[in-house]
Formats: sequence, structure tokens, C-alpha cells
Amino acid sequence: MVQTVTSIQLIESVSINSDRLESLYSGKDFRNAENTICRALERLSSHLHQCEHHFQAENLDALGKAARSIVPIADQLGMERFSRVATSVAQTVQSGDAVAMAACMGRLLRIGEGSLMAIWDLQDMTI
Repeated sequence: MVQTVTSIQLIESVSINSDRLESLYSGKDFRNAENTICRALERLSSHLHQCEHHFQAENLDALGKAARSIVPIADQLGMERFSRVATSVAQTVQSGDAVAMAACMGRLLRIGEGSLMAIWDLQDMTI
């Protein structure tokens, strides 16, 4: 008897609000704007890593806090989808729905990593 295992690959599209990102450059010289964006990306990456760590450790209070800390930074950089999913993670922590939390966490990791890579790719094009 032959058994077939189906593998599902989840791919999330990311989007960056370029107007929001460009507004970071207005009134600043190029180097200061780049430094601001790089620092924000580092913080986002750190918070995303913290979310993953706290989720695996089942430290839900810290997970909710780390997810909420993503929202204003992602909004500032025009990562609206990343921000919405981080909000969803924080809401599922509050509601205690473990299944929804796991689904939202998976989505947060996919969209977060994709969003960070998209900004880095945009920066590579401008340099």
C-alpha cells in the first residue's frame, strides 16, 4: 500500500506602504534616514525573535507585550500587514484561544520575515 503525504507550503505576500516609508526621508538627510530605518528594522527583528521565543516557551504575557511592541514600529515603516498580524497575535493572547494564537504566530513569522526582507531589498536598490 502506497501512502501519499501532502505538503502545504504557506506563502504570504507582503506589502510596504511606500508613502509612509518615503515620509521618513522628508526633512532628513539620506544618512540619518537610513540610520533611522536600520534601527527600526533591528528592533522589529528583535521583537519578532522575542515573539517566537515567548510563544515556544508558552510565556503568554511576554508574547503579548512583544507582539504589541511590533505595531508602532511596523506602522512607522509602512508595514501595515505586519502590524495587523502582530495586533492579531496580541488579541489571541488576550482571548486565550490557543489554536488561533498558533495560526496567527505562524502568519506573524512568515509576514514579519518577508516584510523585513522586502525593506532590506528596497534599501539595497537605493544605495
